Amino acid sequence: MKKISTSALAKIHGTAAKELFNQFTEQGFIVRDGESWALTKAGESNGGEYQESAKFGKYIVWPESIQIESQGEVDSTQTSQSLMTAKNLASHFDI
Repeated sequence: MKKISTSALAKIHGTAAKELFNQFTEQGFIVRDGESWALTKAGESNGGEYQESAKFGKYIVWPESIQIESQGEVDSTQTSQSLMTAKNLASHFDI
């Protein structure tokens, strides 16, 4: 089974690498460990492994076939209720 980096996986799925790192963090597959990423048990059980490269150092690879959850469309009512902009905050407190 071929394994590829998170960045290469993002490219295949037409998403930004940063978004895929965020998604894998939310799914509990990886965590930030200082300046690098660390696999969790969930990440390992989903096929994540470490690979070493002279050029890139230690990085995480995934099976090409790993299922990427679709972020889907954002529900604007949910967003407006869960995120507070300065305008919403001022309105809420009648400022």
